[in-house]
Amino acid sequence: MGEPEYIELNMCNYNDDDVAHLNEWGIWAAGEIERLRLSRDREKAINAQNDGLMLARQNQIDKLQAENEWLREELKQLHNHIGMRIELDEN
Repeated sequence: MGEPEYIELNMCNYNDDDVAHLNEWGIWAAGEIERLRLSRDREKAINAQNDGLMLARQNQIDKLQAENEWLREELKQLHNHIGMRIELDEN
């Protein structure tokens, strides 16, 4: 975001009511800009928090998948070991 833009008005072209209306509008606009800025900042914070949660969740999934693969390999080895013992016992 660049420098704020300013509008220069020649106030002699406006009556008191016009000036009061422009002043009210300027105050409202400044408040609206601040409200939108805060809303944007909150949204950014929420998105960053969600990104962190998604990353943590993906890390948990990756860890569980790795553990699952390890357990499958252990189970295969155990099954092969028991299968060999059973075959030996049958002979």
